[in-house]
Amino acid sequence: MDKTFELLEKMYGELISFKTDTNKKFDGVEKRLDDVESEIKKLGVTVDVEIKTKIGSLYDGYTTNTEKLNIIDD
Repeated sequence: MDKTFELLEKMYGELISFKTDTNKKFDGVEKRLDDVESEIKKLGVTVDVEIKTKIGSLYDGYTTNTEKLNIIDD
């Protein structure tokens, strides 16, 4: 009976240790995922603010050049 109890006690200790290690790893994964989400949001803001504005300006310049070329051709 003592050997059975000792074995159960050892298994319980190992299980608790495994659970603790697993929780620490998941905490690390969650932090990394939060960091990735933050970076994606920053990229989204950059695309919305900077890149869309520049694309709009380029399109306006293209339209203006096309109109001037059409005037010259006429």
